[in-house]
Amino acid sequence: MAFHNCSVTAQKAARCGLEFFSERETRGEMNRRQPIPLLFNRVAERWWEWRLGIHSIGNYTSNQLELRNDGIPYDPIPFRAFFRAMDHVPKELLQGSFVDYGAGKGRALVLAARYYPFRQVLGVEMSSELCRHAEGNLQRAGAKNATVVCCDAANYVPPTDTTVFFMYNPFFGETMRKVLHNLRKSLHENPRVTAIVVCRARNFLAATLGQNWLQELACGTMLLEFNWHVFLTLTDRSRKHEHESDLGL
Repeated sequence: MAFHNCSVTAQKAARCGLEFFSERETRGEMNRRQPIPLLFNRVAERWWEWRLGIHSIGNYTSNQLELRNDGIPYDPIPFRAFFRAMDHVPKELLQGSFVDYGAGKGRALVLAARYYPFRQVLGVEMSSELCRHAEGNLQRAGAKNATVVCCDAANYVPPTDTTVFFMYNPFFGETMRKVLHNLRKSLHENPRVTAIVVCRARNFLAATLGQNWLQELACGTMLLEFNWHVFLTLTDRSRKHEHESDLGL
């Protein structure tokens, strides 16, 4: 299986900058530099909303949603970006549970439930208002195997059969550290290979910089600086094999 080193530049940026970075702040710059692609993307967004019968568009500040201080304001992932990233997740990992951290109004949950064969789809969301919206969208879209878990992501323990973890730049700081701790604890208790799909990944890269428990499988950009990454988690056995390979053993 081929791995890529696409995140080197992003990791260097993470070393130099503040840990928190909301890449959604580039919207104004994007509007000026890429008017035609962004116009096409807006049309695609509306079309998918109509097709699925959902309403997940909208922007909210952290204060409006009563999020933690390290939460990122709500903004749904573009439909095309979700599919682009998920295309690189190995097929054998699409059979277990899918967990979306910072599920918002449930757009990613609807897509995961409608277009992939996951056993169950779970969305973790702290805002009770967004949870209500997400539940309505799941019902309208007929996403019967999807559920919204209204809780603090920092305290959430993922199912032991989770094979895909999804994040669209939901938080940074202490919440990110606790989420990654619980994620790694799950992998330790039930050793397995999983995929971590991260869109706008600077905060994730900053939190995992220098760690050897995951390796990048694929990455890409679209709409100027909108980046997506797919990581595979490594078991202790695979890390040992990788270390021996580096040593030429």
